[in-house]
Order: sequence, then C-alpha cells, then structure tokens
Amino acid sequence: MLEQKYDILLYTPLGKRRGQLFAKRDGTTLTGTLEILNHALPFSGEVDERGNCKISGKFITLLRTVTYIATGQISDTEIHLVLVAERGRFEMYGAASPAERKTT
Repeated sequence: MLEQKYDILLYTPLGKRRGQLFAKRDGTTLTGTLEILNHALPFSGEVDERGNCKISGKFITLLRTVTYIATGQISDTEIHLVLVAERGRFEMYGAASPAERKTT
C-alpha cells in the first residue's frame, strides 16, 4: 500500500482554494481524504497502473455540500483532477510532499 500527501489548489468560481489530499493506493483501489475549505471528507475510487483515476466524494462550502465525481491523473509526484458536480466543474492540481510518502 502506498500513502501520499498532496498540497493542492482547487480552482473555483471564487478563486483558488488551498488544501491537502491524502491518498492511499492499494492495487487498483484509491481511497483517502480531501481537506479543503476547513473540512476533511473521505473519497474513494479506482486507479490503473498508469495513474488514471476516477474517484467520488464530497466537499463542503459555506453554502452547501458538493457531491463530485473526479477523473484525472495521480502519480508519486503530482495530481490533476477534474471534479464534476451538479452545479459546476472544478480543476484541482497538486504536488506531493516527498517527506509524507509511505509504503507499507
């Protein structure tokens, strides 16, 4: 199992929002936590051997809870996801924290 922390930027209509994404990769299963807008919520999904992934989860804004399905790429060094929600589309970019990488 590989665990990795990413420092992320989520691009929203109101600007960039900083946060962290903690990912656990076990074979083709990808799980973890998205910490954004002062909330931490779990996500889950799948990843292939090339790093193509699809996850689903939620994040909380000041006004509502947003349920999303995200697709993109994840690697040991970076992450790029496109989150599609009922009321919009958000892009997320992140860089891995090398000191936070764990293999179990």
